[in-house]
Amino acid sequence: MLKRIALCLLAVVTVAFCCTACDSIGSVEQLLTPPRSGGELYDIQQALYNFAGRSVKLHYAHTGDNRSAFIRSDLDSDGVNEAVAFYSVANADGLAEIHINIIDTVDGGWVSVCDTATGASGIDKVEIAPLSEKGAPVIAVGAELFSSTANQISLFTYSKGHLYTRMKENYTRFLICDLAGVGYDQLVLLNHNSAERSAEAQVYSVGADYNTLLGAVSVDGNISGVTAFNMGKLTDGRAALFIDSAKSTSSMITDLVYFEGENLKSEFFDKTAGQTEATLRYNTLLCADINGDGTTDIPFAKLLPGYENLSADERMYLTIWRSFDGKKYADALAGDFNYDDGYYFEFPSVWLDKVTLVYDKSTNMHSYRLWNAEHNSALTEIVRLRCYSAAEYEDIQNDQLVELMRDDSRVWAARLIMTDGEYALDKEKVTDCFGKGEIK
Repeated sequence: MLKRIALCLLAVVTVAFCCTACDSIGSVEQLLTPPRSGGELYDIQQALYNFAGRSVKLHYAHTGDNRSAFIRSDLDSDGVNEAVAFYSVANADGLAEIHINIIDTVDGGWVSVCDTATGASGIDKVEIAPLSEKGAPVIAVGAELFSSTANQISLFTYSKGHLYTRMKENYTRFLICDLAGVGYDQLVLLNHNSAERSAEAQVYSVGADYNTLLGAVSVDGNISGVTAFNMGKLTDGRAALFIDSAKSTSSMITDLVYFEGENLKSEFFDKTAGQTEATLRYNTLLCADINGDGTTDIPFAKLLPGYENLSADERMYLTIWRSFDGKKYADALAGDFNYDDGYYFEFPSVWLDKVTLVYDKSTNMHSYRLWNAEHNSALTEIVRLRCYSAAEYEDIQNDQLVELMRDDSRVWAARLIMTDGEYALDKEKVTDCFGKGEIK
């Protein structure tokens, strides 16, 4: 089964809720040097040079889809694209403040029509989309400021040759997407205050002359950093915000934010404890659509039988991927994830709470065994799983092993110990339970 699952554990899950009409022009290399040929890019750059001079330095966003110094989009809903340019010119103090320049077509040619300074030293992310039901496109610019360690998002609208500032807010992460499920995008912000150990998710609708806060909820701020901030789906089809944050170098939590009717809800944050404990796990796995069914699964960690009284660094966990519909969970996959050797092994349903793992550190051997709660022991072995070097594998008596997978230098193989009974695995079953992937 797992071989048919499209797993990408290093990537974060992104569901295609956000669609913009933006079109980045050219590669980074093209945009940092003058173009060698004519065409629209040349004309747009010439318009910027005519306004600001040829000593400008072009800037582009470090994250997001619009990583270009020039972004084309229909900013005023007139059916014709304009261009947004990001550049700086060093002042007498040596500071190079980034400017936003709007380049429009006038009498058939590209002309700089308006320009504004941002107070920024770098561009984090740029998105362009309407943020209200009948609103004009909003230019959302996430920027790194000279005067602050926090990022600031600025929202602009363009009309009749003028650039209007609609909103400025500090942020840690932001998304443009339809979290509310109303058919148009909203601005979704995450603000993490590391000094106060607090964090808040906020959702805004933004029009030409208004900003409306649709909801704000607390999430875990007692973290070392935000690892992933992405849209996904609940099992009932609703949009939801999945926030994966690091609690330490080896543990993670997930906060889940979604709308229940018109109310924004933070599912896992415990107000009394001041943090999220329900999704705490001692691994660094991120939320993902683990079984390819279109919904986002959260990796929970469950202590394996027999490890209850051991120290934290000696404990072994079963990872259980679960989807959520706003009321209840559904298990998508439960398995042992071996980070050192880069594989996962799904536990058959009959194994849950009945089988544990014995780990041999010297060989990285994973031995799956029946757990005897009465005698507090795990003596009955079912199957052993190990990653061998290719040379070592050829030197041993491997005819009793089930080869599961190999690459240029390694071979993953299993030894079947238990041959019959409800917990036993045959060659087909053990192969079906095994999956190789880039696991971090």
